[in-house]
Amino acid sequence: MHLPSLSAALAFLALSPGPALAAYVEINGVAGPAITSLHIVSLVTDDGVRHFHGPIFNGCESMIKYPFVKEFCLGYQSGHVYWTKDPDTKVCFKQTKASSTTCGPCAKGSCQYCYWNKYEETPCV
Repeated sequence: MHLPSLSAALAFLALSPGPALAAYVEINGVAGPAITSLHIVSLVTDDGVRHFHGPIFNGCESMIKYPFVKEFCLGYQSGHVYWTKDPDTKVCFKQTKASSTTCGPCAKGSCQYCYWNKYEETPCV
């Protein structure tokens, strides 16, 4: 019995079309008594490429501009995120996953914590 080599199997997988990717947004951050809240927003486009937007908290101001992004807005408190692509195609996102853990010192009963939120595509309403 002849089994295909591992390299042949990997080559087949690399050439096989994978599942269609959808765009999503990730927010990674840290907050706590010793520091001002800091977070980084990333837009991962449907080709799987991560595009960093810096520390947007609320609103549509991004530190980094991309030619394919007409507008990128984050309402962190309300959970609304949307991206307007050129030419005027709006992509909306809703929070689907979240996690947090303590990740630093504690002072006066309050600890530093790290958090991660994922927003996935959803129909715009």
